[in-house]
Amino acid sequence: MRAKTLFILIFIISQYNFSQVKPSAREISLANSTVATPDNSNAIFYNSAGISLLKNSEISFFYSPSPFGIREMANGNFSTNYDFGYSQVGFGISTYGYDLYRENSFSISISKEISEDIFLGISPEIRFLNIKNYGNSIVFLLNFGFLANIVKNLSFGFNFENLTNSSYTNTENQVPVIYNLGFAYKPFEDIFFSTAIEKEFDFPISARFGVDYSPLSFLNLRCGAKTQPNSYSAGIGINYSHIRLDYAIFTNQYLSETHQFAISIEIENLLKQ
Repeated sequence: MRAKTLFILIFIISQYNFSQVKPSAREISLANSTVATPDNSNAIFYNSAGISLLKNSEISFFYSPSPFGIREMANGNFSTNYDFGYSQVGFGISTYGYDLYRENSFSISISKEISEDIFLGISPEIRFLNIKNYGNSIVFLLNFGFLANIVKNLSFGFNFENLTNSSYTNTENQVPVIYNLGFAYKPFEDIFFSTAIEKEFDFPISARFGVDYSPLSFLNLRCGAKTQPNSYSAGIGINYSHIRLDYAIFTNQYLSETHQFAISIEIENLLKQ
């Protein structure tokens, strides 16, 4: 009975709050409002066009041990990026669930600078679903990203997730189709504001807002809020040499608060030493 209850709960949460299991402590602390503010290799999961703005190659690890206080919903990911000259390429692996219900995904993103201020990205993805005693399923989907610097310190981003409207079976909408667009404004060197709206088919629009303040060169303080469902978040980032540590916490109006951790390592600068 407990296993059945957990399965139903996980299925409902993953369908109705899909963005809450996306990776990256930085993005989560900013309420997933960062479609126009890529900052690390996890851009592959939010807006693949942003990979072109990354100055260095890096590897990033993310882990959320007990979302909403439920260990069976643990999720994590690995991502990295590399500049091949003609384009930036990113690679990501994600896992979500437990032994009775498990989703794994593999993504490759290719990002290209179209002009000085316009960037495009495309990200083929394959997802594997395993439900114990019910079998396995595989789905291929495609994500598309766009990023533009409108004027100085103001950028616009757009991400279309599951452009192919793919599904695990003949039943529609088992994999969400999501539009995400937003703006980022940086009035001063040590602070920026991000805002976004997310629309999933058959669900209300979710509005997101985030603030990132850096009082010291090695420290970032973050907070965010969003609707549908109502949620508040906060986090901290610590930058030391070639390593960045990020922590995030966010609330849910119905469930317990959630803690996330991430570490990113700049590969190129580390190898140059």
